[in-house]
Amino acid sequence: MIADLRALVDRRELLADFAWRELRARYKGSVLGFAWNFVNPLLQLLVFWLLFGVVLRTRPITASGEQPYAIFLFVGLLPWTFFATSLQQGSAAILANGALVKKVRMPLQLLPAASVLSALANFLLSLVVLFAVLALFGPRHPEGLVWLPLLVALQIVMNLGFAYLLSALSVFFR
Repeated sequence: MIADLRALVDRRELLADFAWRELRARYKGSVLGFAWNFVNPLLQLLVFWLLFGVVLRTRPITASGEQPYAIFLFVGLLPWTFFATSLQQGSAAILANGALVKKVRMPLQLLPAASVLSALANFLLSLVVLFAVLALFGPRHPEGLVWLPLLVALQIVMNLGFAYLLSALSVFFR
């Protein structure tokens, strides 16, 4: 595992190029481009608010008072979306770049890691939307934000491990 991390660090420029290429390819040809990183979470939050706040009138009461249920769901959805996107793109990364793998000698760990890195960029931009919403409505427990960098680092490592595993399995079991 240390050798894999060393390969990622030694070839960090190539890793960044692969991640940037994947981000550009994802939003190429769309009208909003990178603005989808902000529009998509806002639309998800709006749907949650309309569905659970207006239609179903869900009002969970916590120890600190009433919690907006849409924000509660949105806080849980962001890490899940990061996880799902990392695994979906990471598992197909080697097969999607088959021509490159056959022609250029490089560490194959770069391809799933680039997928996780591009999903991380989307996740961080979605966190900007979350922080704007929390600034507007006020977080119930702002001291919990201290743990956010550690939790994101743990999720990156977990996503990277699963992406490596699934990308290797997808090569052999299509």
